[in-house]
Amino acid sequence: MSIATKKITFCGLSIALAFICSYIKVFSMPTSGSVTLLSMFFICMPGLIYGGYVGIVSSFAFACITYVVSGYYVSIPQIICDYFLAFGLMGACGFLTENKIDISIAFCFGCFIRFVFSTISGIMFFADYAPENINPIIYSITYNGLYIFAEMAITLILLNIPSTRRLLNNIRQMSK
Repeated sequence: MSIATKKITFCGLSIALAFICSYIKVFSMPTSGSVTLLSMFFICMPGLIYGGYVGIVSSFAFACITYVVSGYYVSIPQIICDYFLAFGLMGACGFLTENKIDISIAFCFGCFIRFVFSTISGIMFFADYAPENINPIIYSITYNGLYIFAEMAITLILLNIPSTRRLLNNIRQMSK
């Protein structure tokens, strides 16, 4: 199998796993967002293995599929912020692994990117959901941080189990 075919296959499988896992919800927030079973990890995985450019293309493909299948929209800028930037740039975590930064730190960077754009979207487009006595900025930071960082923490725990780390190293070797 050629390297290009392997990359495309691996990225397609990662996108599919991310999409499937996004429906396995550990906890759902009241209006939107949820802690899922490793979906953010599978969104980041092509970037973690092949680098930032491949990661961004793959995560952008995931964002498109997610929006088409189950997207919620208020306006075009909200769609761009909530889907194409928040999910689409998670693969940029691959730029860190290109520079030999640990996979856990790179994954945290991808999650932080999602948090930033989801929070911006919350402030700009969903401020009306904030309770009357709470600043919309604080509300959006808290709301988005709760589910994004909870899933990130669960994933980091699993990533740092020695057998999981060995499995990921084997997957990295096979995918190259």
